[in-house]
Amino acid sequence: MASENYSIQCEKRVALVHIRGSWSESTTRRFVRDFKQQITPLLCGNWAQIVFFDDWQFSSPDNEQAITDLLNWSIVNGLTHSARIFKADPLKSYQLNRMMHENDYSMNIRHFHCEKEGGEWLAKHGFQVNPSLLTV
Repeated sequence: MASENYSIQCEKRVALVHIRGSWSESTTRRFVRDFKQQITPLLCGNWAQIVFFDDWQFSSPDNEQAITDLLNWSIVNGLTHSARIFKADPLKSYQLNRMMHENDYSMNIRHFHCEKEGGEWLAKHGFQVNPSLLTV
């Protein structure tokens, strides 16, 4: 599933999510709806996600609660590992950590600067991703 602001793809037990642009409240609502629909096949067990944020621009703080709620819903529904992919950016880290902090121990969240590292980390935890899908 794809829009101009995001794409969501499932590969085995991993959701691959590409986030782009600046998000309005309506974009966030559509993403939450589309994400839940697209990852339905993963809900039969533990699953992981790899989220590409390099093309994402900051969102309004009003959108943060909806994303936090989606992450909590995902954890309740089997999400155990989340690899965040983006180049070093303190402001991006700050906003992402406001929504779900890397030190939140309800799941494993890690930040990586490149796709390969994120894919290798997921593989170490039993979530294999075809390397060709990790190229942006």
